[in-house]
Order: sequence, then C-alpha cells, then structure tokens
Amino acid sequence: MPITVSFPAYEMTTALDGALAVRLNMHAAEAKDLLQGARFDQAPVINVEDRLCGWVRTADLGRRGTVSRSLIPLERCAIQARDTPVKDAVQAIAASGLVFFAGPSGITDFAVGSDLDRHVVRCYLYVVLAEAEMLLADAAEAFLSQEAIEVLIQGRERTRYEAACAQDVETRPVEYLMFRAYSRIVDRIPPLVEAFPGSQNELRAVLKEFAKLRNCVAHPSKSLTTEFSVTDVAALATKAEAFTEGLRQARRSSARR
Repeated sequence: MPITVSFPAYEMTTALDGALAVRLNMHAAEAKDLLQGARFDQAPVINVEDRLCGWVRTADLGRRGTVSRSLIPLERCAIQARDTPVKDAVQAIAASGLVFFAGPSGITDFAVGSDLDRHVVRCYLYVVLAEAEMLLADAAEAFLSQEAIEVLIQGRERTRYEAACAQDVETRPVEYLMFRAYSRIVDRIPPLVEAFPGSQNELRAVLKEFAKLRNCVAHPSKSLTTEFSVTDVAALATKAEAFTEGLRQARRSSARR
C-alpha cells in the first residue's frame, strides 16, 4: 500500500510581508552589502510603490548602477499556488532559485534554497525514503534467505539485532538493513534493478546517497543544505520517487503471479 502523505508548500515559505526586500532603484552596491550582511543569496525586489516586481540574486549585483540591472522580473519568475505539494516546490526551487507562492489575494509568500531545511521538507523526504526502505525489505525477504540477510546486518544495527535475539524478542532481520547494505546486493535481487531507471552501478551509488540523505533528514541538527546542494536534493527526491514507484509496480506484478 503506497504512502500518500502530501505536504503543502506554504509550510516551507516565508511571508513577503515583513521579509527583507531591496528596492528596484536602490544602488546595486548598497543592496549587495545589505544582502551579504544578512547572509542572503537572493531577495524579493519592490518598486517605488512598494509593489513586488521580481527578485534578484546577490551574486548578480555589481558595484555600479541600480538593482534594476540585475532584476529577474515577475513575468519570468516561477510562481506556484500556496497549496502546491512540497515535492513540486522543491523541484521548482532547484530549477529557479526562488519561487513565489500565490493565494486568493495574490502573491503572498516565497521560498528559496535554504528553506529546504524546514521540517516539512524533511518530513516529505523521510516519508519517501521510508517507503523505499519498506519496499526494499520486502524484496530482499522474497529473494534472500534469513541467513543471507543476517550476514548483511552491520554496525549498530547488528548490536541491536543481537540484543533483540538474546532477549527472545520476535525479529524480522530484514528490517535491520540500511540503504548501504542494499547497495552491496543489488545484483542478487532482480526487482531492485528492474525498478530503478538506470544501471546497477548507478543504483549502488544512489542507494549510498539515499543513506546519507536519510541520516540527514532524520536529525534536525544536521543541515540538509550544508550536506547537499539544492539541485542534489531535488535530484535525489526525483530518483527516490521513481525508484519507489518502480518497487511498487514490481510488488504488484509479483502478487498477480
């Protein structure tokens, strides 16, 4: 049964009202110093009438002229609905750098790369990766013996598994396997390769990246955007979604046989 939790983008946005913005006619050097001082890579831009007219990248601001020279005008901006799913917002931010969000009253919010550290993004990624782990466990259990699975359990999971066995606790060995363990056995479980839109070597590499991503999103003290670039997060999310859907289809096909 697929996990179908959907998180709305407005949980990761910043309200334009009260946010730091630069003026269209502001001297570029002054705006650059302001944004660098605030450690912002970008900011919304407003005109003399205090109306939103686009946004600007801090790196694009020179030492001469005004902000208008570097403006990304509103008609070229990415704009989504406030209730857009987080997964779509993440992809848009990776593609555009800054995304505006609109509700019934017009554009009210925006989000940038650093917003990928918000809890709602971590929740979305964790749910996607958790379903992938569940489906991987089912596939491994169908193709490997319990003894073969037990050999793959390592590190802290090995300690936990042995402690559970020693206490006569009912265990399912495959649930002690992490993504890295699966990266070593993709050639032994055909549905894994069939479910992934790439080669075995690519799948091995991606499973290792899933392991890093999962550890990061599970610990709020670890900054997602420090460990990964925004484009990498978006790419891994896309691969996780595609891989999970492939595993779902493989399980459905197996159930029909």
